[in-house]
Amino acid sequence: MTDKQFKENFRVQRSTFGEFVRLVGPHVFKNDTNYRLSSELRTISNLFGIGINTSDLIAHKFCNTLIDLILSKLIKFPSTDAEIRKTMNGFVTKFDYPLCLGSLDGTHIQIKPPVGAESDYYNYKKFHSVIMLAAVNSNLMFT
Repeated sequence: MTDKQFKENFRVQRSTFGEFVRLVGPHVFKNDTNYRLSSELRTISNLFGIGINTSDLIAHKFCNTLIDLILSKLIKFPSTDAEIRKTMNGFVTKFDYPLCLGSLDGTHIQIKPPVGAESDYYNYKKFHSVIMLAAVNSNLMFT
């Protein structure tokens, strides 16, 4: 498969996927299988002759492992009493907004939807999108 075909099929560069496999692989792959490709569940099921439920379990395990390994490095919510007090004081001081640990907002990012799944990505604004949510602290820094 060419790099272009890889990107079209799996929606990620081959090198990026390799990084995910390097990082996540030791935590999710218990034996040598060919179920390692990222794709839609139905596609995985058809390509490898496995059930959709099995595909779903594999995808969830991969995503949960990725979250466990990466989320704590990228997203830092206040966790100690001191951090919580400092964050809440920042919102009161800067915005006169008490008892707040973060500000959350979202936006629709317009996309070209996957063939056959157009209705899954159609939003109330009348275009296809994925939703991005972001949380910021009182310094307007992503948390």
